[in-house]
Amino acid sequence: MNARRNRGWVVDDHDMTVEFYFSTFADLAKITNDPEFQKLQQEEEPGSCYV
Repeated sequence: MNARRNRGWVVDDHDMTVEFYFSTFADLAKITNDPEFQKLQQEEEPGSCYV
């Protein structure tokens, strides 16, 4: 439909998106500095998952 109607939409090349919401910047800093969270984020980097 995008190509036929020349709408110019950009479709991301991935299966899903995960968004994080934080109430405060302190909460954001707390989670992003957590070593376990950092490890999970590295595992989800593009090219780190093999099918």
